[in-house]
Amino acid sequence: MNDLLNANPNSSDSNLFVIDRLVAVSDFKGALELLSESILKNPTSSLLFYKRATIELKLQQHKQASQSLRRSLELDIENSQAGLLLGSIYFFNNDIEWAKYFFESYLNDSPLTDIRCYLGNIYHSQEKYYKAERIYRKALEYDSGHQEIKWFLAKLLLGKVVFCQRVKIAWIQEGMALCDELIKLGGLPEEKIADAYRFKADFHKMIDQPDQAVALYRKALKIYDSDKNIHSNLSTVLLTCGEFQEGIQEANWRWQLTEHNQYDYAGLNDLAVPIWCGEVDPDAVVLVLPEQGIGDQILMCQWLLLIEIRVKQVIYICETRLQKIFQRSLPNVTFYSFAEAKNRVQESAITHKTYIMDSLPYFDIKLGEYQQQHGYLLPDSDQVRVIQQRYQSKDAVLRVGISWRSFSKQYGARKTPPLDVWQPLFTMPGIEFYDIQYGDVSEDLGYFKDHYQVVLYKDQKIDPIADLDAALAQLCGLDLVISVSNVGAHLAAAAGVETWLITSVAPAWHWIHAQNKAMWYANTTIYRQSSIDQWGDVISRVAEDLCGFKSRKQGEHDQ
Repeated sequence: MNDLLNANPNSSDSNLFVIDRLVAVSDFKGALELLSESILKNPTSSLLFYKRATIELKLQQHKQASQSLRRSLELDIENSQAGLLLGSIYFFNNDIEWAKYFFESYLNDSPLTDIRCYLGNIYHSQEKYYKAERIYRKALEYDSGHQEIKWFLAKLLLGKVVFCQRVKIAWIQEGMALCDELIKLGGLPEEKIADAYRFKADFHKMIDQPDQAVALYRKALKIYDSDKNIHSNLSTVLLTCGEFQEGIQEANWRWQLTEHNQYDYAGLNDLAVPIWCGEVDPDAVVLVLPEQGIGDQILMCQWLLLIEIRVKQVIYICETRLQKIFQRSLPNVTFYSFAEAKNRVQESAITHKTYIMDSLPYFDIKLGEYQQQHGYLLPDSDQVRVIQQRYQSKDAVLRVGISWRSFSKQYGARKTPPLDVWQPLFTMPGIEFYDIQYGDVSEDLGYFKDHYQVVLYKDQKIDPIADLDAALAQLCGLDLVISVSNVGAHLAAAAGVETWLITSVAPAWHWIHAQNKAMWYANTTIYRQSSIDQWGDVISRVAEDLCGFKSRKQGEHDQ
């Protein structure tokens, strides 16, 4: 904005020279008085109103400056400096849509790189990555050494890797190169240099290079050790490598992240009881608060079995749709839904509390040594029997449930293979594929039918979103579940159903680095991308193994 404030449009008004001198010596009030006299003499001059706005801004009179700029544009709609300055005021007042309107209307071929940076940031915040990238690159054409714009471009490329379904290695290579340049040249505030290390670490994390990522996160923390994002990202890499003690210690920074800080936990966050730290206490009644995701709750509820043997009673707060399943499966634990938790907890003699994820270090679990709880979630056996009868088929050797999409806003695209890579899975006869996908996927089903001539069987009696108990029974009625990492995959794996998990090259921490068998679930095989830009090889490997699995089942059936 400073370029606009210091602009001196050509004018025949003799007072402007004096006004500029007054501004130069910071006599803004005197300049404003003289400018008001000029406007009285020439009330149709767009330039005079623009000039008045620049002085009003120096006096922090934002409302008056906005009015002057609007008047300037009324007199001359082509006054691009007035339009861009008004857009800047809207931008800094967080009125994003109006800021975008004026920037888009007046930027054109202006060399003002800061304004381009503002517009790029707006597009970036709205997840319009390609528009933002185009704006940043145009700004760098005008000023190739602009470090802050390179910082934003590196951040944007990282966002594309996280949020776009089809990732290009070139994005990662360019992002890393930008980070290296920012680190080498300096010139930015310390926080942004630390961010450059973090961005580069995140790129390494995305391509499954955890050792390099950890080293870079540690360098970032030496520069700016109170950055919650660096600590939180470091925690996930440590956890995925099985470094549970330090990983959970770093994970405590997650409470400073907005998405965690706003989570209510049924109002029980501030319950005034001591924190349970893993001690054996036969008199303790421990309230255990969950992580936020349903998948996390399913995976981590098995740890309650490790807590209950150390204390008198365990009370766990969970998602309402899971309460019936959990209570059936772990009868020695008391489960309250979020809806009833606050009142029910007040009736209980709670002596301690803990968060389920924070309890992990207390069990001293090592990679390769964890004793998996096979099928620790129990379905309703009557529901399973009814579903198996409904699914009986004379033609099919295998009943395979398939779920191909995650709807997670933050990670869904990265976890979801494109529809055009699934064909190898649907080519072999003797298999009935069951749609166990949640959400509105009618377009996806149409794609499968039109391109692969396959119709997935959809059980209309089961709503996998509203009724997780019925969804669990359905999964237990199948021979095999093939799924991306989502709630359905966690349900199937926790119930001990043969589960094949399709993941990105660097999935969520709980799938553990470089493992092809799930650490926390029995009967679960992990099929990872070999490279972040390739999905076809994953589906091909699954299809090949499915052929062998079918042959084995056929042999068992023939016997």
